[in-house]
Amino acid sequence: NYLSTAGSIDRHIMSKVATVTPGAAPASRAVAIRRACRSTTFAQNGSRDCEGSQTVFQVATRGIAAISMTALLSFGAVDTEPAMAALSNPNTRLPRNGVAALRRAVPSVNTDAGEIQGRLEEAAYLLRIPQRKPWGTMGDDVKSSLGIVRDRRAKLLETVPPGEAKTTAEATIAELDQLLTELGDIAGSQDVERFDIGVAMALDATSRLRVLQAPGLPFDVPRRYDSLPRLTGRATVDLTVRKNGPDTFGFVNGEETKTAMLRVIVDGYNAPLTAGNFIDKVHNGQYDGIRIKRSETALIVDPSPDDRDQNLPLEVKPIDDYEPRYRSPLNVMGAEELPTLPLSVNGSLAMARGIEDGTSSATQFFVYQFDKRSAGLGGLAFEEGEFSVFGYVVKGEEEGFLSQLTTGDTIVSAKIVEGYDRLLNATTRSAPPVSVEGPTGADAVVKAPTE
Repeated sequence: NYLSTAGSIDRHIMSKVATVTPGAAPASRAVAIRRACRSTTFAQNGSRDCEGSQTVFQVATRGIAAISMTALLSFGAVDTEPAMAALSNPNTRLPRNGVAALRRAVPSVNTDAGEIQGRLEEAAYLLRIPQRKPWGTMGDDVKSSLGIVRDRRAKLLETVPPGEAKTTAEATIAELDQLLTELGDIAGSQDVERFDIGVAMALDATSRLRVLQAPGLPFDVPRRYDSLPRLTGRATVDLTVRKNGPDTFGFVNGEETKTAMLRVIVDGYNAPLTAGNFIDKVHNGQYDGIRIKRSETALIVDPSPDDRDQNLPLEVKPIDDYEPRYRSPLNVMGAEELPTLPLSVNGSLAMARGIEDGTSSATQFFVYQFDKRSAGLGGLAFEEGEFSVFGYVVKGEEEGFLSQLTTGDTIVSAKIVEGYDRLLNATTRSAPPVSVEGPTGADAVVKAPTE
């Protein structure tokens, strides 16, 4: 609770440091220390309120590098056309993690909240300058953001529906006020590590506020797809995964474990049909007990090879468009278009291609294993714009669980944690029993990225 007392950024750091398990094995203890300055808020936005491994309080040795999410949170601060910048600049500031991608993909319902986020994104980016940092500009960004919070409070609440959402929004604005107040003081003292943590926390609060301001879809789904399941916001899904045979994920809190959890945020704002189809199938248990197949660039999940004739329209929303395009891939390299939900993020979720042009599979999905070292121009995946991306892994990727999954490992269960109430046109199929011994589709040949 950041609002409990002054110094909330520092108290947040110390509260996380206190959770490090002294008796943990070296590998898991390193993970715990690396995560000590980070807590994660997974509601509708999948954003993180703190990112980084810090040595401010000597909780880690100097050999543990500080991990900063905020180095990647600056796309919204670019004034040039986003697609042109991406295609012309090999150091393009595309999001490189799912948290940043999701934050930037929230519909721009409230311009004041968007301005706050843009200024904080800029401050986070300027912090990454290796030489002398422009503290004056960074401090001005924080000061301007605080001015908006205090002077335009009524406007920030305008689009929030009454009831619980408005109460939560009011608390979030108060939280943001305190964080920005502290962050201004930190900018004045030019403390890099504390500013890194504080700006990430402020970005998280801003993201949660923007989600509250966008309670539904800002566009209408085409009539021909009106009967399909669709998600009118965001949902959270936990995938419990298990290693095959004697393999394990290593030591977690001092104990060797064969199971781990991947948390996924599914985005119906930008892919309502694809996201709705996925949440509907998760609710019906269709991904429980399914084995994974690994290709060179993806983890492929194929629950029912017999249902490959079930297709969805390809659904991709360009970053500059108001609504998604259907049955038409983006020409990223030729037409300078970028999707709002980029594939070029490690841990992005997308449906495999359907059997017909302009379609996606309704059952097969994959988790993309992005490696910028093998990316194309501007750091983009060669397949960018060709798949219906509908969400991102926001927990389990940094911990190393995602990278350890391989062919033969199992999704023990997929459970909806939050957001099922935003699913329209849900089907009513009983969930099958969970089985980790009888997988289906392990050897299926699917049309997902392979190179």
